[in-house]
Formats: sequence, structure tokens, C-alpha cells
Amino acid sequence: MTQPFITRLTALWLLAGLWWAGSVAVHLFYIKRVGQQVIEPLPPILIKHGTDWQTRLPGALFSRAGSDMARAAHTPIDRLSLHLLANPGLAVAITGQYTLDEASATVAPDLGKARAANLADRLMADGIGPGQIQVGSERVPSLRYVNDSTGALTVAFTKARPTTARSLADAQRYIDLFHPMELYFESGQTTFIRTPETDRFVADAVPFLKQARGPALRVTGHTDSVGTLAANQRLSLRRAVAVRQFLVKLGARPGRILPQGRGPSQPIAANATPEGRLANRRVTVVIKR
Repeated sequence: MTQPFITRLTALWLLAGLWWAGSVAVHLFYIKRVGQQVIEPLPPILIKHGTDWQTRLPGALFSRAGSDMARAAHTPIDRLSLHLLANPGLAVAITGQYTLDEASATVAPDLGKARAANLADRLMADGIGPGQIQVGSERVPSLRYVNDSTGALTVAFTKARPTTARSLADAQRYIDLFHPMELYFESGQTTFIRTPETDRFVADAVPFLKQARGPALRVTGHTDSVGTLAANQRLSLRRAVAVRQFLVKLGARPGRILPQGRGPSQPIAANATPEGRLANRRVTVVIKR
């Protein structure tokens, strides 16, 4: 009688121990789940054309007050570029968003435009013409952040605009003197097209270049491939010199500006199309640190 009784008692103790351990585990798991806030990820940014084509940018696209896109955006941007190349009559309207708090935490003069420009620059690097890209900025009351990242971008399709020297000039965005900016010219002219963005460049460049010392502004002229190499070389240098003269008349020191002509050797678009040739007739201004 003693042996079965001990065996039953041991089994009861074992069952009680298992019940207690299980209760503690369930209780601890419940406490942890209740105390832990479940954070929903940022939804992806849908880019949709009709019912047959779409792609998605990652929801965590920018850091707080930042304008550089996440690397995860590269693949959907490649898809967008291919779609625009296949549909030359199509354009994208890119609107960068920002909040007042973000604007006060960055040196970018327009954070929304800088965010939109980041995508626009990537598309142009893939061969998309400025006529297929429209850039805008919008200040919004609030943005949702997850791990200090946000979406802050909308992309919609619209009709492409005809590409002209003026539309190319209007599409340029000035960030600062250390980021390249393209100046455009009407056919046969050596005076660059003035826009609000080029005026901002001039307003920053002249006081900086008035100083006796400092890095030089590189002014590099470019042309398309039409005509002889020698003629294009002369034209590209003439336009670069004209930009230097313009700045010098406003007070910049000549020695702080280095003009050079590259002719057709550094195209940014295909010379096989009229739009590409227009894009290549330009002067690049930038200060190299």
C-alpha cells in the first residue's frame, strides 16, 4: 500500500509543478504583451498608373528632417524609370512633404523640394528628361514616424511637358554652392536663363566669392554633339567665361572662379534626341571642397 501511495503522491506533485510553471509562463507572457506597444510599420508609398502598372516605395523613405532616400527605394525607382522611358508622353509629379518642426531642424532651404529632388535626380540619372518630371513641395501639419523614419512623398502621373531650354532651366534646383547646378541657355546665346533658383545661387555665390581666400567656383561649359569638336569646345568655354563675367560684374573676385569648356565630352542625356541635345547644352557650377 505504501509504494503506490508514494507513486501517486509524486505524480500529483509533478502535475502541480507543471501547472505552476505553465501558469507563471503564461502570466509573464501576458504581462509582456500588455506592456509592449505594438508599432505598425509605415505603409508603402503606392505609385500607380491605371490598372495595369504599379510599384511601391518603402514607407520608411527618409530620416527625420533628412532628404536622402533609403537604399530600399532603388528597385522600385528602377521600375519607375523603365515605365517612364517606355511612355515618353507620361510624367510624374513628385511632391516632397515636411513639417514645421523638421524645417527648423535642417539647413535645407526647402526640405520638401529637397526630398522631391532626390527622387527627380535619380530619375534623370536613369535618362528621364526634365519634361517628364515635375517637382513640388508641401508643408503638412504632421507626419507619422516609425524609428525616426517617415514617407513624406507623393508621386502621381500626369502628362509630359514639351522640353525647352526654359523648362530645363525651370527644373533646376539650387541646394547650395557645394552641390552641382546646371545653367541653361537659349540657342546661340551666352547669357544663362534666369530663374528664382539661379537667383538664389547668385545671391550665395557673389558674397562667398568676394572673399580673398577660399575654394574656387568651377564653371564648366558643355555642348551637344552637333557641329565640329573645335567649335563646340569654343562655345562651351565662351559660355563658361560669360558666367564668370556675370558674377565678376556683381563683385566676385575673378581669381576665385575657374571657367573651363568640355564641349560634348560629358553629356547628361542622349544626343540622339532633340530633348537630349537641349539638356546637354549647359554650364555646371559647383565649388569643390
